[in-house]
Amino acid sequence: MIRFAPISEADTPLLRQWLSTPASREWWGEPEHEIGLIFGGEASGESRGFIASAPDMGPFAYIQCWATDKVPDEAAQKEPWVRQQAAGTLGVDITIGNPTLLGKGLGSRTVRAFCDMLFAEGAPRLIIDPDERNVRAVRAYEKAGFRRFDTYTDPDDGSVTVLMERYPPEGTGTNPAPRRSDS
Repeated sequence: MIRFAPISEADTPLLRQWLSTPASREWWGEPEHEIGLIFGGEASGESRGFIASAPDMGPFAYIQCWATDKVPDEAAQKEPWVRQQAAGTLGVDITIGNPTLLGKGLGSRTVRAFCDMLFAEGAPRLIIDPDERNVRAVRAYEKAGFRRFDTYTDPDDGSVTVLMERYPPEGTGTNPAPRRSDS
């Protein structure tokens, strides 16, 4: 069973270790900057971060959700697609801390369990936004129930973000937005 514990300042050394791995740095960026964004998002109410753990392996990943309507203006200007999402949409991000755990299905299981938690809290729609070059992540998110609905090409560097969405399971009592016919 995967558990999610809210992050605290005491988790900073663990976050620094995980975000310093080559696999995390490739997609997340410079660890100190990312740690600042994580705790800044917590303080502003933009995001909520968690340490994922399992009884047989202890802490193994950082995962967060963020409100698309609370993204700071400078970030929304760089990625305008963020503010084009339906009201109540939450974004999800994850990094597996130990690189030896990559490619074993842990990411998709963790994301699926995290989504279930967010849907149980009433989230109407979730999105995730991997770089198209991160094929492993795209596959993991598809296995976790996300479906592609669009792409965004950064005009500055040409990188392509795959925009993926997931709705609550049918019959959960939530009122999801209509499913897009092109997903």
